[in-house]
Amino acid sequence: MAGNLTEYLEEGFERHCPTGWVCRREGHLLKDEDARFLGYSPRADVVLEQEGGKRRIWVEFEVSRADPVANHAKFATAQHLGFLNPGDVFLSMISAHVTR
Repeated sequence: MAGNLTEYLEEGFERHCPTGWVCRREGHLLKDEDARFLGYSPRADVVLEQEGGKRRIWVEFEVSRADPVANHAKFATAQHLGFLNPGDVFLSMISAHVTR
């Protein structure tokens, strides 16, 4: 079920991508050398990137994860260490079905 919901939401973002933006599924957010330094390569369910690369919105769907804050921590760490652009934003959508 969770995979189907995530796929449905990803497809919806692609279909309704705003003009002047590019939508990618499972988008990588860091340069390879930065990911090696951190020991992980965070990906988002959907990455909306403004043409010209000025802004990126990392959209994460938490629908059934045992650890729904893992991606929040990865984004915060990467941003704090300066690996992300100043215009990058993290948006998390958490289902009421995620175990507290």
